[in-house]
Amino acid sequence: MAPSIEKYRQITRNIGVLCDYTNVGVITTPQGLYLMDPGGTVDTGKEIIDALSKLFPGKEVEGIFLTHAHTDHTGGIPPILETFSSTVYAGKTTACFLEVPQAIGYIYSGSKPGKEMGAKEFVMDDSVKTDIILADGQEIDLGSAIVKTIDLPGHCPGMTGFIVEDKDEGKKSFFLGDAFFGMKMLSKIWIPFILSPKEFRKSIEKIERTASDFYVPAHGEISTMETAGCVAEHNIMITYELEDLILKLIEKGNMGNDGLVEAIANYAGMKMKSVNYFLILCTVKSYLSSLEEDGKIENYMENNRLIWRLKK
Repeated sequence: MAPSIEKYRQITRNIGVLCDYTNVGVITTPQGLYLMDPGGTVDTGKEIIDALSKLFPGKEVEGIFLTHAHTDHTGGIPPILETFSSTVYAGKTTACFLEVPQAIGYIYSGSKPGKEMGAKEFVMDDSVKTDIILADGQEIDLGSAIVKTIDLPGHCPGMTGFIVEDKDEGKKSFFLGDAFFGMKMLSKIWIPFILSPKEFRKSIEKIERTASDFYVPAHGEISTMETAGCVAEHNIMITYELEDLILKLIEKGNMGNDGLVEAIANYAGMKMKSVNYFLILCTVKSYLSSLEEDGKIENYMENNRLIWRLKK
């Protein structure tokens, strides 16, 4: 899959989306184009440039807004910055990860990443400098549209959403990054990467309270005001499903981290590759931390293995 003109969807007069594995938001202004999350790889970035040149001949990319620093949202930036003098907008935490992209691999692996988690699909080779650091609630007037920053933590530290109001139509589009997943994505990947299930649920609730005409997840289909509530509830439900599964597995027999990952993957009918193992392990550990914080489980050492059990 690759971004192409066939996958472009205009949702308001000045706002569109290059629909792909990672949806790329496009804001058209008199001065040029502004993008949301041009991710993937360097090749993806080149494909984005090619699609934009056909859709908007003569328009340059004036700016790039980033919801977070995962490579599927940032990996296409280098060729864009080589081609255009684009301004990069991001929150403070995201800016830190962009400056030191190798840190993302350390989070996935818990140490210097090996071949799989250190690959270009997960860790960018080069750092990216953020030109404008955004704060929660900050607004940027682009002329034809106003972009408002909304903090949406949970998927990862510093996760940010952007409400873009089209000034010509008065309609709003909420670009959600990975704070909210489309239904097709959730049915395909039952265990989305989450580093804090509690914060993820709070962010979903914040999204539900925020009025918008369109809700654009980075992965999955665009929702409207009428359909977003159902999708949001499904996002919350899967976190409780995984939490409940972990508790049932521990109740059945005290387990360590690896045993839980294996049992959860088996339950989901997955045949894991090593990259799946690392990503699911990160997510499972975040749920264990949350359950421990709530006083539902505790750990102990047995034969030099860390084991989880229900707290009595």
